[in-house]
Amino acid sequence: MKPIWVPRLLVAVACVHLAFGLFVLPSLFDGPNPLPGMLAFNSLNGDPVREAVAWFNIAGLAWLAQAHFIFWIVRQTGRMPYAVGAWLAGTAAPMLFFMPMSGFWFALALGIYALFVARKTEMAQNVAAPVALAVR
Repeated sequence: MKPIWVPRLLVAVACVHLAFGLFVLPSLFDGPNPLPGMLAFNSLNGDPVREAVAWFNIAGLAWLAQAHFIFWIVRQTGRMPYAVGAWLAGTAAPMLFFMPMSGFWFALALGIYALFVARKTEMAQNVAAPVALAVR
C-alpha cells in the first residue's frame, strides 16, 4: 500500500469534479449556459446559478491544490499524515448528512483510505527504524 495513491486518487476526484462543474452542471439549470457569461469582471451579479457553478469549479481547483500539497508531503516524508484522512472524512461526513445524493461519498471513501494508508505507513516506518539503527 503506497501513500502516493491517495493524492493520485484525489487528483482523479478533482478532475471529475471540474468536468462535472464545467460540462454537466451548467446544462442542468433552466435557461442558457451560465459559463460564457461568467468570464467577465463582476459577472456573477448575485445570480444563484452562476454562483453555484463558480463555487463548484473553485472547489474542484481546491481539491487539485490539496492533492498537489499531499504529493509534496508524501515525496518529502514517505508517509501519509493522519490529518489528510481526517480532514477528507471529517468534511465529507457532515456534508453527506445535508446532501446524501452527492459526490461526497468519494471524499469519505478517500478519507477512510487515507487513514488506513497513514496507519500502514506509520507502522512500516516504526518497524524499519530499529533495524536501520542496528545496522549502523
